[in-house]
Amino acid sequence: MAAHPPHDVGRRTVHAERQNTSTPESGTYQIENKWVHLTDGRAETETIIGSLSKSVTTLFSQPIYGDLDGNNEADAALLLVRQEGGSGTFVYVSSALNVGGDYQGTNAVFLGDRIAPQSVEIRSGSIIVLYKDRRADEAMVTMPLISKTKRLSFEAGRLKEIFPADEDNQLEQGWVTIGHEVRSFLPCRKTEQHWLLGDSPALPEIMATYQQALSDFPPYPPLFMMLAGVSAPLPEDGFGNDYETAFRANQLVEADPQGHCRSEFIVVESPAPSQHINASIKVGGKARGSWYFEGDFPLLLTNAAGQVLAQGFATAQSPWMTNEWVPFTGVLGLYLKEGG
Repeated sequence: MAAHPPHDVGRRTVHAERQNTSTPESGTYQIENKWVHLTDGRAETETIIGSLSKSVTTLFSQPIYGDLDGNNEADAALLLVRQEGGSGTFVYVSSALNVGGDYQGTNAVFLGDRIAPQSVEIRSGSIIVLYKDRRADEAMVTMPLISKTKRLSFEAGRLKEIFPADEDNQLEQGWVTIGHEVRSFLPCRKTEQHWLLGDSPALPEIMATYQQALSDFPPYPPLFMMLAGVSAPLPEDGFGNDYETAFRANQLVEADPQGHCRSEFIVVESPAPSQHINASIKVGGKARGSWYFEGDFPLLLTNAAGQVLAQGFATAQSPWMTNEWVPFTGVLGLYLKEGG
């Protein structure tokens, strides 16, 4: 059963004026054509006149910062959750533009009802949201297990989806590897390599981009790409028949040699993708926990098959009794076989 955003027919909503605020958490955002003003990440408005029922809008998680409008200022991307008093939990993505050090909220784009957000990031001037949803014919009580991606940008004064997904095109980001007998795509948060089908409309562009970006690297390095396409049956013979599944790429949306899969709770800033490493790896980034981020936590480096290649510990570099992002550093020792 498809989910639709709520409407405000017959309801009374507090009509907030659009205003600039010092933080995105207390910004004003346009949800279903009505401006809603958050105070410390929360807003309550009366729904039906004379009713005790409230429409509650909350911030799902902390904002993610990056440049959305090309002025090299730290804008914000955020998820908003709206509950109307019934069983629905409606999730939106929105943004707040940095205007002279203050934040100006924009419109919110509906993602779904009772979905499971996975991550939000800003890359190359766009917002990328990963979440899990249901198939159109599944009941709302079904656990959301279908991975989906939305990519949005700020255009003509509004936040808009760049490449709307449909049954024939889902956005997937992950690692592409091309070489002799290899033509694979490993989407983020999946463990099985996908064979890139030879009849994929985007395959010539994918191969040309791959060769150009990684011409100075040893054979078989992965390149981070965002592809629009769909899962498809495996070929009946050839190298692709050895894979578990296949992917038909209809469009190359983005290729980023510095890109990598993101998590809501940890961001690795070093080493960079495709960076040459020796017997040990210095790892740096930021992390947070659903309650408190621990002062020390284990780090594991694995390959696509789950084999542990290195392990060590990371240590917080600032006070860690917080739900906010905390920088960390650590060193991993590689398990090198004899002879390298």
